[in-house]
Amino acid sequence: MKKKAAVKRVFTLTNLLAVSRIPLAIAAVIAYPNMLIFCIFVALALFTDIIDGPIARRTGTVSTLGAILDGLSDKLFFFILLLFLVILAKLQVWQMLLLIIQDLWMAVLAVYVLLHPRRQMIISKVQARPLGKLTSIGQSAAVFWLYLGWPYFVCVLYPTVVMAVFAAADYTLFVRKHLAGKGQ
Repeated sequence: MKKKAAVKRVFTLTNLLAVSRIPLAIAAVIAYPNMLIFCIFVALALFTDIIDGPIARRTGTVSTLGAILDGLSDKLFFFILLLFLVILAKLQVWQMLLLIIQDLWMAVLAVYVLLHPRRQMIISKVQARPLGKLTSIGQSAAVFWLYLGWPYFVCVLYPTVVMAVFAAADYTLFVRKHLAGKGQ
């Protein structure tokens, strides 16, 4: 009986919405020559990102696993789309790296937390941060900007990079504060 309950907690609607972003990114890449279908898949993925948190809170299915799946799915979604832009030669590798700088730092930070002896103090407090969400919006804008072939990409690239650096610092301070036992 415990096994069924554990499976139910893993296969929640919100976890499935989060994980759905990965196949939606792949579908968008496959649909790419058709811009309407491409935009529909990307919009659906972004919509799942907007609604999964509120649904989890409303249905009482908020979990550490859900928070991790949400963040990981976001990162993989953008990485798949950005890598495809590099393959299409619409984005240079250094630009892609700038766009995912926060994601790369978050991976390092996650490993640090998982190896830290006081990791339970932070794992239970995993949550989205406002600057991280703003960075995701910037990444979304960059993806659409490039796929639509609009000029002056740097108008989106550099502000997104600045937000990413501040978001990475914000997450780092959040983790440091909670590992020191000073978090709420």
